[in-house]
Amino acid sequence: MIKYFSVKNFSSIKEESILAFDSNLENNSSYPAHPVIGFMGANASGKTTILNAITFTLWFMQTSFFAIKEDEDIPIEPFCTTKDEPTSFDIIFVTNSGAEYEYELSVTTQKVIAEKLYKFDTQINEFVLVYQREDKAITINFPMQQIQSNDLRNNASIISYAAQFESQSIAKEAKNYKFFSNVRYSGYQDIKYTPRILAKFLEDEETYLRAKELLKIADIGIEDFETKEKEAEEVSEILEKILQDKELAKNFSPNELKKIAKAQKENNLSIIEKAVFKHKIDSQLVDFGDEKESLGTLRFTVVMYLILRSLKEGSLLIFDEIEMQLQQDIVAHLISLYQNPFENPNKAQLLFTSHNSSLLTVLLPEQFWMSEKNDEGHTSLFSAADFEDIEDIHKKDMEKLYRFGRLGAKPRLL
Repeated sequence: MIKYFSVKNFSSIKEESILAFDSNLENNSSYPAHPVIGFMGANASGKTTILNAITFTLWFMQTSFFAIKEDEDIPIEPFCTTKDEPTSFDIIFVTNSGAEYEYELSVTTQKVIAEKLYKFDTQINEFVLVYQREDKAITINFPMQQIQSNDLRNNASIISYAAQFESQSIAKEAKNYKFFSNVRYSGYQDIKYTPRILAKFLEDEETYLRAKELLKIADIGIEDFETKEKEAEEVSEILEKILQDKELAKNFSPNELKKIAKAQKENNLSIIEKAVFKHKIDSQLVDFGDEKESLGTLRFTVVMYLILRSLKEGSLLIFDEIEMQLQQDIVAHLISLYQNPFENPNKAQLLFTSHNSSLLTVLLPEQFWMSEKNDEGHTSLFSAADFEDIEDIHKKDMEKLYRFGRLGAKPRLL
């Protein structure tokens, strides 16, 4: 779970923006931070930007040593008038084991300027510095074996580098913090439905039963689902299409694409299955292939898969435009799963953006964050709990306040 995040000089965010996701948390809370954080605001106000900033920070910390080539730039975009200044990030997150870390990063597109990782020591009740980097100078301030840093590049994090070594247990735990995001450097990226999603549900009986239950709650007429092997000729056509279509190939990992190419070459045509949704029609279960399903059903299947996986793993899910093609009550129900300790015993967390103000009915003021651009083109971020002039805001109708413009973060001329 993320407790705190700050960012400066990133895309449309010029001045430092601070987001406290543990603000006003009840003392007896089951979680170290709020399990759900929602962002709303006008188009192009910076909602996706903040999700992108969080995604970049975790991605860079964990994988930059392997993901960025030696001659490549660090994929950030500073604010347009301060491109020569460093971009700064600061994130506090809690792993599944309960370990709490703070990661600070200052970078340009060319190199890491400074980088620190702290671990919270429960005995002294404060953060202790573990890894420190100032330009090329590296220090490990912890009772761990020192490592050679000759191979550490200017465009990669020390955490992603150190995690290769067996002796670096703290770097390994920070690297293994689980998260998934549907935003990339270019912004929102749609997650396409594939039959493999239903196959994933079927691998675990508990997840399968939970998925069936959610499909019924969604009231889209699906009673059950399964996967079946496709005919050899059909599979051959699909394999060829995947290998030739770059957009379609993006849904598969490099390892999966290698298996597909090998299967096609060796004429092994049993690796792809088709999904079958079973609808109740005239008191009978009728098989509908996924090609006959509506876009809304397939979209719901994707969102349901990501959320159930997040809840099972206790991982962070970052989801831009969560309500796309989904009915608002369905989205509200999926979001509410994170708020329930019985549904979310592993402390999973959801960060999402939306344009649907009705979702505010499931959020507290401190869980509702807004993005707004001023006349200078700067994005500012604030939570509904920041409005101290609104008396008893926790008792107010948040949706009504937002829709009537009392909280800002709306097109100013409407």
